[in-house]
Amino acid sequence: MSAIKRQAKAVIDELLDEVVHSLLDFMEKLQEWEATREILEDEEFSAEIEQGVRDVKAGRTVEWRKVKRTNV
Repeated sequence: MSAIKRQAKAVIDELLDEVVHSLLDFMEKLQEWEATREILEDEEFSAEIEQGVRDVKAGRTVEWRKVKRTNV
């Protein structure tokens, strides 16, 4: 285990469970934000999302029942 992880573990061990719970929630939000940021920085993927939004607004959609696979 690295020194920084040992130090973090020592600090966490001293915290109340409620504080640790809040820290875990915060860390999960950071991970979600990182994933969102990566998606938004992907120009091709962002363009595909924008095209999808335009398609929905223009009524270019297909009902789920028509595209779902029934023999999965």
